[in-house]
Amino acid sequence: WAEMNPELQGSKAKDYAQNLLDNAVYSAQGIRAILNNAAGKISPEEMNRTLDELASQGYRYYNDVEKYGKRNPFSQQYNLSIGKSNERNTFNASFSYRHNSLEDRYSNNESFGLNMQNTTGITSWLSMDLGTYLNYGDGATQSYSVTSPGYTYMPYNTLLNADGSPYTNTEADRYSKSQQGTLRDNGLYHLDITPLEEMKMNLQKNKDFSNRTFARLNFKLTDWLKYAASFQYEVGEY
Repeated sequence: WAEMNPELQGSKAKDYAQNLLDNAVYSAQGIRAILNNAAGKISPEEMNRTLDELASQGYRYYNDVEKYGKRNPFSQQYNLSIGKSNERNTFNASFSYRHNSLEDRYSNNESFGLNMQNTTGITSWLSMDLGTYLNYGDGATQSYSVTSPGYTYMPYNTLLNADGSPYTNTEADRYSKSQQGTLRDNGLYHLDITPLEEMKMNLQKNKDFSNRTFARLNFKLTDWLKYAASFQYEVGEY
């Protein structure tokens, strides 16, 4: 890239490189190392050492995404049913629980369900059914993605520093000195991005509840003629 750029050759290369650095035109560490060398901030040996180190990282960013930013989805479901009956009464109930851990580390949901039904024989020609179904669920959806971190990344980038601390992409990596000055003059927050911390923030929480309850009278008028009258009530909050 540097050899193909004529502006990085000759007497004006130093000023040209410094201008690119001041205006944060390139955020890639490799290109910035080349520009820092051209601007006289680091020696050719330091530049080559940096480039060799970056090249040795391979596809570290994608490995870090897999290791620290994602996980294998996992689902659990449990069901429990009970029933009891005699000559005039039949009762059934079932309970279910489901938990899902999604691919994004902070995305998950769970739900609880309870279903109960009772049938009572009042006379030989009249019976009554009563039933209710309850469902409650809550969960969280991670809104930040390490594959779209808010800055340009290269395969050799990382999510975790060598000392084990989370990597931070600073505002100086993305904004020119003039833009940084404007941010400070207006008292605005620093625009540093720490992906492993951003993942935990701005989670979209959701809760839902629903209930369906019914009552039904069954009339057996003859062996071939039956009639049912029912009432049902439903409510839901999502």
